[in-house]
Amino acid sequence: MGKKSGINYARASWSPWYGGCDGYKIFTECEHCYARAQMRRFGKDPDKLTRGKTTFQKPLFWAKDPAIKHVFVCPWSDFFLPAADPWRPEAWEIMRETPGLTYIIPTKKPELILERLPEGWGAGWPNVWLLVSAGTRATLKMHWGAMQDVPAKVKGLSLAPLLEHLLFSGFLRDWRVQPDW
Repeated sequence: MGKKSGINYARASWSPWYGGCDGYKIFTECEHCYARAQMRRFGKDPDKLTRGKTTFQKPLFWAKDPAIKHVFVCPWSDFFLPAADPWRPEAWEIMRETPGLTYIIPTKKPELILERLPEGWGAGWPNVWLLVSAGTRATLKMHWGAMQDVPAKVKGLSLAPLLEHLLFSGFLRDWRVQPDW
């Protein structure tokens, strides 16, 4: 995963690690997981967590490219997987060293965020956005509830795969439908 992102709100996608989803088929959304399908398409084992040998340091180079402002993190994994604990401090350090890049981190594991935030996080870093990923009412309610105690400058939703009509009243207070990037 590299510079060209297929995600319309991010110019680049960063895979410090990929695979290793330990929650496969826990949520309804997991049955429609694009990451598992794409990994298989590229000959990767979606159940095996692998450190991105060629991608881990990429943001250090992207920080010099004025065209890259938003980076989608872990498109083929979850940033907060417990199995990635040995690598996460280095990933946090890269984000800290590149304040000109905005890191967009969606997760289906918001209950694990607090214990995996870096030292010096405080109320959050302005260049790190934490999103919960949900596609059903039940998952949205559970995941957004887990985000309430997480300190972050920007919190948001990643609705993928969207499997039901969702109502957002009660979830988002100060939200933007179309943010001005």
